[in-house]
Amino acid sequence: MQYCPRCGATIMEGAKFCNACGERFDVQQPDFSQDFRQNRYTRGPSEQENAVYNMFNNTPDTSYEYDPMDINQNKTLSIFAYLGILFLVPLFAAPNSRFARFHINQGLIVFIAHMALTFGLGILQTIFTFIFFPLSFLFVILTVPVQIAAIIYIILGIINVTSGRAKELPFIGHFRIIRY
Repeated sequence: MQYCPRCGATIMEGAKFCNACGERFDVQQPDFSQDFRQNRYTRGPSEQENAVYNMFNNTPDTSYEYDPMDINQNKTLSIFAYLGILFLVPLFAAPNSRFARFHINQGLIVFIAHMALTFGLGILQTIFTFIFFPLSFLFVILTVPVQIAAIIYIILGIINVTSGRAKELPFIGHFRIIRY
């Protein structure tokens, strides 16, 4: 059994393209390894950059467990899973797709966490408006990181969908709300 060097998907013997990512196998690729070692084209990430990336994005990638046909057929629908209440679109349009259900779960977690934090900060802001008005602005300032975090999670989720990966989101991706 062979695996795609780009995405790790299982490929059939003699295949010219990867079903999951579209990588082409029949063309001999030039070897640029010497040029990269001599830093002619670009420098790779430093150890510090890798450490920061791995600290936040070192989550399980279970893409190899999913059928490449399922991934290809449901990529577009799975994007909706990260767009708030639109997670219902893939839930009803592709109820039997494991790939779509994985991303519905991830998107639903982001949606619930975002709504809970926004609602909680709104309630605290209302309470502190009546108790001590100047302190209520603190909660307005605290909503900005919540909104930024939600946007980052949405972007990470959409990147995972478009690249055909079933990779958990950092910190919150291990929670399960729906079965997939």
